[in-house]
Amino acid sequence: MQTTIGELLQRAITLHKQNELGDAEILYKRILEFRPDHPDANHNLGVLKVASGRINDALPLFKRALDFNPQIEQFWLSYIEALVGAGYLDDAKILLENAKQSLPSTQTFDAFVARLRNELEFPASLSSVPSGATISTRAPRSPTSRPPASRRAGEKLLPSEHDLGQGESESDPIAAHC
Repeated sequence: MQTTIGELLQRAITLHKQNELGDAEILYKRILEFRPDHPDANHNLGVLKVASGRINDALPLFKRALDFNPQIEQFWLSYIEALVGAGYLDDAKILLENAKQSLPSTQTFDAFVARLRNELEFPASLSSVPSGATISTRAPRSPTSRPPASRRAGEKLLPSEHDLGQGESESDPIAAHC
């Protein structure tokens, strides 16, 4: 049976939302076998790993998603939140600064920054994104140290329908026996 990557992604998303994490993980990994650069599959697998308590396993997945599509705000938020959850506060601050330069100001992003600043005593200079900011393709820094987790990642890492790939029109067929 031939299945497209887009169809496989939609099945994985459905399973993920139904909390069938094991089956969703298998499908996300299957997509990544064929398209290791697939930003939605990388991101969603990262979200799944965070939900399963495997934050450090999620970090490279979030980085890949962001590297391949830095225009998606949710990719930035998930990666920053996971860095904080894993205790990489310095890396989270650096990535947050990169996000400020790369993303347009939105209510969601500004609220995220304000929450982090309040919870973690980040500098007040992180409180807003300058209007007119342009998209940067500069890759964020990878975590450099491995401190113990200082807190768990936030509750809302599961992205919206759009961020989960609902708008994708991927017709690359792959053989799926799932």
